[in-house]
Amino acid sequence: MAEDFARAVDDGLKLAKRIYFGKDRAVAAPRPPAPMDRSSTTQPYLPTAPMVYAVIPDPGIVDNPDLPSYQPHVHGRCDPPALIPLQMNSIELDVDCYLDTALVTVTGSWRVHCVMGSKRCDCRIAIPMGEQGSILGVEVEIPRKSYTTQLITAEDGNEFEKTALPETGGFLKPNIFTLTIPQVDGGTNLSIKMTWSQKLTYNQGQFFLDIPFNFPEYVTPAVKKISKREKIYLSVNAGTGTEVLCKGCSHQLKEKLRSAGKLRFAYEADVLKWSNTDFSFSYTASSSNIVGGLFLQSAPVHDVDQRDIFSFYLFPGKQQKTKAFKREVVFVVDISKSMTGKPLEDVKNAISTALSKLDPGDSFNIITFSNDTALFSTSMESVTSDAVERGIEWMNKNFVVADGTNMLPPLEKAVEMLSNTRGSIPMIFFVTDGSVEDERHICDVMKKHLASAGSVFPRIHTFGLGVFCNHYFLQMLANISCGQHESVYNTDHIEERMDKLFTKALSTILVNIAIEPLQSLDEVEVYPSNIPDLTSASPLMIYGRYRGKFPENVIAKGLLGDLSSFSTDLTVQSAKDMPLDKVFAKNVIDLLTAEAWFSEDKQLKEKIAKLSIQTGVLSEYTRMIQLENTEELKPSETGGKKKTTSNGEKQKMISRTIPLQSLGIGFGDKTATRENVPPGFGEQKAPDAAEKFVKAASSCCVSLCNKCCCMCCVQCCSKLNDQCVLVFTQLFTAIACIACFECCSTVCCSGDDGFLVGFKESLAERSMCLLQILVTQEPSSPPLSKEVQGLPQDEETFLAIGTLGNNIFPKQEEEEEETDSSKDITPVNTDVTIGKKKSLSFLLKKMFVCTSGFKTPPPLLDLSRGDSLHNTRMEKMLRTILNKKIHPQRSNSIAKKYLESNHKIMDEARSSVDANKWVKTDSEYFNVVKKICLLISGIGKLRSQKGKCEWRRLSFRIPMSWAAPDDIFFSTSLAAYLDKKLLVLLRDGRKLMGLLRSFDQFANAVLEEAYERVIVGDLYCDIPLGLYIIRGENVVLIGELDVEKEELPAHMLQVPEAEIKRAQKAEKEEMLLKGTMRKRMEFLDLD
Repeated sequence: MAEDFARAVDDGLKLAKRIYFGKDRAVAAPRPPAPMDRSSTTQPYLPTAPMVYAVIPDPGIVDNPDLPSYQPHVHGRCDPPALIPLQMNSIELDVDCYLDTALVTVTGSWRVHCVMGSKRCDCRIAIPMGEQGSILGVEVEIPRKSYTTQLITAEDGNEFEKTALPETGGFLKPNIFTLTIPQVDGGTNLSIKMTWSQKLTYNQGQFFLDIPFNFPEYVTPAVKKISKREKIYLSVNAGTGTEVLCKGCSHQLKEKLRSAGKLRFAYEADVLKWSNTDFSFSYTASSSNIVGGLFLQSAPVHDVDQRDIFSFYLFPGKQQKTKAFKREVVFVVDISKSMTGKPLEDVKNAISTALSKLDPGDSFNIITFSNDTALFSTSMESVTSDAVERGIEWMNKNFVVADGTNMLPPLEKAVEMLSNTRGSIPMIFFVTDGSVEDERHICDVMKKHLASAGSVFPRIHTFGLGVFCNHYFLQMLANISCGQHESVYNTDHIEERMDKLFTKALSTILVNIAIEPLQSLDEVEVYPSNIPDLTSASPLMIYGRYRGKFPENVIAKGLLGDLSSFSTDLTVQSAKDMPLDKVFAKNVIDLLTAEAWFSEDKQLKEKIAKLSIQTGVLSEYTRMIQLENTEELKPSETGGKKKTTSNGEKQKMISRTIPLQSLGIGFGDKTATRENVPPGFGEQKAPDAAEKFVKAASSCCVSLCNKCCCMCCVQCCSKLNDQCVLVFTQLFTAIACIACFECCSTVCCSGDDGFLVGFKESLAERSMCLLQILVTQEPSSPPLSKEVQGLPQDEETFLAIGTLGNNIFPKQEEEEEETDSSKDITPVNTDVTIGKKKSLSFLLKKMFVCTSGFKTPPPLLDLSRGDSLHNTRMEKMLRTILNKKIHPQRSNSIAKKYLESNHKIMDEARSSVDANKWVKTDSEYFNVVKKICLLISGIGKLRSQKGKCEWRRLSFRIPMSWAAPDDIFFSTSLAAYLDKKLLVLLRDGRKLMGLLRSFDQFANAVLEEAYERVIVGDLYCDIPLGLYIIRGENVVLIGELDVEKEELPAHMLQVPEAEIKRAQKAEKEEMLLKGTMRKRMEFLDLD
């Protein structure tokens, strides 16, 4: 997914080069990164700051909405759509740091600068987050609409999940959240507010905050006059009550407040370009020794849990004079086939690094597991340089993938090897990427082993790779043993994350921590229930709920590395300005979800869902949706000016729900584990149509053998679409009829040539002819419009190209032309063979793969959308005629003569018979010829005479007025058509009519009494436009109309505007459906 996103942005930047910003341009065209920056692990176009992209499926809509320019027509569409980064007008970053958590809010304004003002496109928001980021919400404001994210329960979201599309929103990577805003007009400004939470990292007594805030150059507005305001606000509440010292900052912040345990900074400036570096800040608030504190807070008014809140912390300090723990470590590693390649290599490198960090006197062992279990040594090995080298060498030889995943035996073996530990802290590092059936049983077994191990029991530190392992099982396994849990969802940071886990676990300084006297409270609940150990690499933060009077004096106790006791008084203080429920929301939800998975408690699941909705933190039991609120148009606003509402009057809103796919990581995928699917995030793609067809074809015989029984046969037939069943029924019926006639002719006629034999042969020939036409029909054959399909199919049929200004030639000439053009395409007899390459296979793919049956003829090509048409024989002929008959030199002389004779048109070459004249204003006038050839080549009828089948093409005269020396007037100037009624064909397919009153050197024309003629099938409607200005670059053809005569076919009906709009909508939906089916058919044609 990330690679597809980066490629789409690359395509979008290439499209953005088409946009013209004028001379007052502030930034250069987007430049691709240097080749050395391109790599498979780091995508250069992934967002490094909050970004908004225009989703461009049609390149034709790309243009500057303020300064339209001539854009060369682009044929085809972008699949997948290109992503053009939108220009940013303002940005504001607001960060509140509490303890080890940061609540981040980004507010900004972006403009759809790359889409025509008359067009629309989707806008995709991308939000990169920092360490353990969790999205809390997104709010979007555009004119007359607003969008906001909201969490609902999983039961309420199940009905939406089936209709949710991946494009609407989700995680591009574990730390990048995306959300799509549908159909935003070109030139619109979007005001967006994004909120998320993330963790601060801790190292050697300092807290570090890193927020993605590196904006690329191409989001800077192109116009220099637009002011660019950048704001950053930062507040720090360390909670210690001691002085907080700032150690470093990436931006020039100005200090606004300094007090005990608190800091506040601000930064505001008008900049020439946006921030090109991430926002980072570091501070220190701890002493050299272990210190702690405790916060008390009343439950919020609308809190799901009305018990009061408490939280305590322990900081490890900068230096420790106490003796370190002696460590006994066992590494338990999954070597199933899914770990092939980079995952297993990174795990081996991380373990090698961890072994080098062990001190002499420590001991270690290594266990691998798949279906079987292998040990480096039958007993614990003391740490020496020789032992470490042998351990690394053993990993190089034995880290070979195998089938299966059996977790319980290696864990039991590791606990058994650490059962006789004395004077040291035993640790088990458990690494896996899979999920198994007996995970709850494993937790129960480990609980029993740890309960019998005494006061110093083995700590199980778990590490989960990818999205297919059950991270909540690993979280539960760590919680019951006071261990640490770490996870990585993609394969890019495995070694980095494992080093972090090893460093944290191997630096334990205080174990068996307890808080006294919590037992005096009426009710108390601690998250997690077993307090983890304190390490020098990370502070300890605990959250809880209680009822009763909290004691004034609280003591934290534990066991140091020399096995001596430790105790410290915790300072109790009220946390009035610290939202503890939001600070600890993600930790609490993750811990409760692990408990709910293990206990399968329905009430606990409901509690988690309520807590998730209250705090905005995602969970496995909630679903995210997007609410669209649109201002309802009043009757007075639909046809005239917008009526402003008073301050006391509230605008009525219309709401719509846009579902998003489930954003949770789930509880593991046992099927993927059995199939040894490699770990990764968003890397598993659904099979495309060709893969499905090949897979279905490869198992065809097996499936047919399994469908022999009656019930299975009925189920199989019920899955076939109606068109497939209909074709098979007609085919088998025809074969049965032929067999019956064969039997009757044999019995009754005794082989003589009689009526039945002749009829049988005729029927066979016609059936085979129809079958050949069916299977040899090209999938991209020229479609017929509804008007043409309704015409009578005989020799007297004539075709009026367009709806205006077409003259019909005499019938005698028509018949002569038909005699010359009609011929047999393929003579058919009874032993015909199908010679086309795309014949039978194409038909079978249609029958068995398509869910909508056979493809009906596609609608008339819309050249304004870039539809292409293969060159036909008639088109080549018309091109030759046009090239011979167009004489610009003659038209120039005529235009010159007109200008010199006081605006009198000297048109001796103009014939009185021709009422409509065309003026070429664009190099695309051949598009009209394409439509003509399309209609001519697509009409015909099937005749059957004397047992032979032939395809006859109907003949039509084309009464178009092209330039010719004798009877046609061609001009490159519009001066000859002033004050005349014209027909104007625009690029987007619209047909405008009106009186030409003025024009300029750029062919921009002014029409008076203009109206638009909309034609759908046999319906048409004239929509008045009044005085109308047409840009010359949007014009394809201009033709003069006969004021006294307006030709329309007799069957055309004039209808109101509302009815023609409904007809247009129905035709568009049908066209989109057929276009989708055509693409699927052409893609499946693998022959």
